[in-house]
Amino acid sequence: MKARIPSHIDADVEFGHLKATHHRYALILFWWLVAAIVVLIAMAIAPAREFIEQIDDWWLNLMIDAEVDGLIDWAEVLAFAGSPYATVPARLAVAIWLARRAAWDRLGVWIGAVFLSVTATSVLKALYGRDRPPAVLSEVTASGSSFPSGHTTAAMAAAIALVYVFASAGKPARHWFYVAATYGGLMALSRTYLRVHWLSDVTVGTVIGAVTAMAAVWIVERFTLEISGALEAVFGWAARKDR
Repeated sequence: MKARIPSHIDADVEFGHLKATHHRYALILFWWLVAAIVVLIAMAIAPAREFIEQIDDWWLNLMIDAEVDGLIDWAEVLAFAGSPYATVPARLAVAIWLARRAAWDRLGVWIGAVFLSVTATSVLKALYGRDRPPAVLSEVTASGSSFPSGHTTAAMAAAIALVYVFASAGKPARHWFYVAATYGGLMALSRTYLRVHWLSDVTVGTVIGAVTAMAAVWIVERFTLEISGALEAVFGWAARKDR
């Protein structure tokens, strides 16, 4: 028999134990978002962009000086973990697992986080069209625009979304947020360590990933009754029942 989990998210029940943690992180995230917006604006203004690029150059040289073969191997493992070869099957596996257990709202959070993070990354890459660090310095092959880092955005969005999707009511989840943040931070560091992204690429990517994941949670929590009603009307699924 398949394990059952509640089919719908109730912000006061399912995530009641996350309220304090959620609000604390939301406040931190707000200031991160402000910083990201400042960077996005600065990247479009020549004098400010030149200052950011000086910091990026300094960090790139630091990563070159800190090169260690074992750490390069570790970074390449993370590079594969963030590639479509790994992320697409993983995303599908989580979606199928949730669908088989009729966890529709949680599935909505997961799909929403993936969709919003991918969309935000694609739009910003197209808008900025930034060049990557020189290919001769890179440890792996990468293509496309550099800003922001797709690997970092996707890793942070997926990690935070998973905390919400698999959180168990009544059990503290603060440590899982730390795990999510650590994974996103390691992915960001690995991208600069492999010299396929600038520091500003991964910094903005980290924030965008977190924002898109939490936006997906907010949308599902906000419109859960409407979503449930639509599902029931179209497919006959029971609205707001624990399976």
